[in-house]
Amino acid sequence: MDAILKVREKVAWGYHRRLGQISSVQLPLQEFSEGRVSWFVYVVRLTEGIVANQREAIIGKLAERGIETGRYFAPIHQQPAYRDLAPPRGSLPIAESVAGRTLALPFYNRITDARLDTVCEALKESLREVIGDT
Repeated sequence: MDAILKVREKVAWGYHRRLGQISSVQLPLQEFSEGRVSWFVYVVRLTEGIVANQREAIIGKLAERGIETGRYFAPIHQQPAYRDLAPPRGSLPIAESVAGRTLALPFYNRITDARLDTVCEALKESLREVIGDT
């Protein structure tokens, strides 16, 4: 298990190094004093001011380049099982804003440095095309 965690940590750090200078991308926490991050996904958050339809456009641009991404964070009140119990859309604006700005990047044990380069360059290009920023 430790070997698997080390490999996944290396992938996370690879993303972190490649994406750290992009002003419109907030990176996940890499370390914390109370323990170790157990990497199972690598999710970035686009900065405030970027809205869900722009994130969708970025996802589309990445898909055109053969890069699958995911919409990672879906607030519990927007899940189908809770729809009848949930407050109306717009009543939890922070959760909804964050949800509309998260993006899960390709993340697996055997991802190569070349693939990380490709994903990160494509993300930079997509951000530039959609919001004019890198």
